[in-house]
Amino acid sequence: MECLIDGCEREVKARGLCACCYQVARSMVAAGKTTWEVLETRGLALPSKTMPEGGRFAMAFAASEPVEQPVEPTPDPPWVQ
Repeated sequence: MECLIDGCEREVKARGLCACCYQVARSMVAAGKTTWEVLETRGLALPSKTMPEGGRFAMAFAASEPVEQPVEPTPDPPWVQ
């Protein structure tokens, strides 16, 4: 998939933008020159694919089944008799 920006033929990295165009957009948002909502409305960015805190690992953990593991008794240290 190519970047949403006309004339840019780089591969998409995030929000429909290549890494270079995303960085420019991110800088503009951080500087208060625009918002992601405005960019989305103008077709210059796609909505964010937000992940829960912890990212992909948190999603995988939440979807996994608990596995019961046997608990082995811990031997006493040698000085305990």
